[in-house]
Amino acid sequence: QRYMTQLNFTKNGNSWISDEIQVSSDFNIHIERIRPAQFNIMQKTSGEKWAEIPEAEKYANKNVIDVDIQILVPKSIKIISYSEVTQAQYTAV
Repeated sequence: QRYMTQLNFTKNGNSWISDEIQVSSDFNIHIERIRPAQFNIMQKTSGEKWAEIPEAEKYANKNVIDVDIQILVPKSIKIISYSEVTQAQYTAV
Protein backbone atom coordinates (compact mmCIF):
# COMPACT_ATOMS: atom_id res chain seq x y z
CA GLN A 1 0.00 0.00 0.00
CA ARG A 2 1.31 3.43 -0.96
CA TYR A 3 1.19 6.03 1.77
CA MET A 4 0.83 9.60 0.48
CA THR A 5 1.64 12.61 2.64
CA GLN A 6 1.08 16.29 1.89
CA LEU A 7 4.25 18.35 1.82
CA ASN A 8 3.97 21.92 3.12
CA PHE A 9 6.04 24.80 1.73
CA THR A 10 6.87 28.12 3.38
CA LYS A 11 7.84 31.26 1.44
CA ASN A 12 11.33 32.45 2.30
CA GLY A 13 12.48 35.49 0.30
CA ASN A 14 12.23 34.51 -3.38
CA SER A 15 11.95 30.78 -2.70
CA TRP A 16 9.52 28.29 -1.22
CA ILE A 17 11.04 25.72 1.14
CA SER A 18 9.35 22.49 2.15
CA ASP A 19 9.14 21.11 5.64
CA GLU A 20 11.93 18.63 6.32
CA ILE A 21 10.87 15.03 5.83
CA GLN A 22 12.54 11.91 7.19
CA VAL A 23 12.78 9.06 4.69
CA SER A 24 14.14 5.56 5.10
CA SER A 25 13.04 3.95 1.82
CA ASP A 26 12.57 4.90 -1.84
CA PHE A 27 9.91 7.53 -2.39
CA ASN A 28 8.16 9.63 -5.02
CA ILE A 29 7.70 13.40 -4.92
CA HIS A 30 4.88 15.04 -6.87
CA ILE A 31 4.94 18.86 -7.02
CA GLU A 32 2.86 21.36 -8.95
CA ARG A 33 3.97 24.98 -9.26
CA ILE A 34 2.75 28.12 -10.95
CA ARG A 35 5.71 28.40 -13.38
CA PRO A 36 9.03 26.77 -14.23
CA ALA A 37 11.94 27.92 -12.05
CA GLN A 38 15.01 26.68 -10.23
CA PHE A 39 14.33 23.55 -8.20
CA ASN A 40 16.55 21.85 -5.62
CA ILE A 41 16.16 18.66 -3.64
CA MET A 42 18.41 18.78 -0.58
CA GLN A 43 19.41 15.72 1.46
CA LYS A 44 21.43 14.94 4.53
CA THR A 45 22.14 11.98 6.71
CA SER A 46 22.53 12.33 10.45
CA GLY A 47 25.45 14.59 11.39
CA GLU A 48 26.11 15.77 7.82
CA LYS A 49 25.58 19.10 6.04
CA TRP A 50 22.78 19.58 3.49
CA ALA A 51 23.78 18.53 -0.04
CA GLU A 52 21.94 18.81 -3.33
CA ILE A 53 20.61 15.78 -5.21
CA PRO A 54 22.10 16.54 -8.66
CA GLU A 55 19.29 15.07 -10.77
CA ALA A 56 16.87 17.70 -9.42
CA GLU A 57 18.33 20.31 -11.80
CA LYS A 58 16.64 18.74 -14.81
CA TYR A 59 13.21 19.62 -13.36
CA ALA A 60 13.79 23.39 -13.32
CA ASN A 61 11.94 23.87 -16.62
CA LYS A 62 8.79 22.10 -15.42
CA ASN A 63 5.59 23.23 -13.69
CA VAL A 64 4.73 19.67 -12.69
CA ILE A 65 7.49 17.57 -11.19
CA ASP A 66 7.12 13.87 -10.54
CA VAL A 67 10.30 12.13 -9.47
CA ASP A 68 11.23 8.85 -7.79
CA ILE A 69 14.19 9.03 -5.43
CA GLN A 70 16.23 6.06 -4.26
CA ILE A 71 17.25 6.02 -0.62
CA LEU A 72 20.08 3.77 0.53
CA VAL A 73 20.32 5.03 4.12
CA PRO A 74 17.78 6.96 6.23
CA LYS A 75 18.04 10.69 5.65
CA SER A 76 16.34 14.06 5.83
CA ILE A 77 15.03 15.68 2.65
CA LYS A 78 13.87 19.21 1.95
CA ILE A 79 12.85 20.81 -1.32
CA ILE A 80 13.49 24.36 -2.49
CA SER A 81 11.45 25.85 -5.34
CA TYR A 82 11.93 29.32 -6.80
CA SER A 83 8.35 29.29 -8.03
CA GLU A 84 5.26 29.12 -5.85
CA VAL A 85 4.18 25.55 -5.09
CA THR A 86 0.43 24.96 -5.38
CA GLN A 87 0.41 21.26 -4.50
CA ALA A 88 2.97 18.79 -3.21
CA GLN A 89 3.03 15.31 -1.75
CA TYR A 90 5.43 12.48 -1.24
CA THR A 91 4.72 8.77 -1.31
CA ALA A 92 6.79 5.85 -0.09
CA VAL A 93 7.19 3.38 -2.97
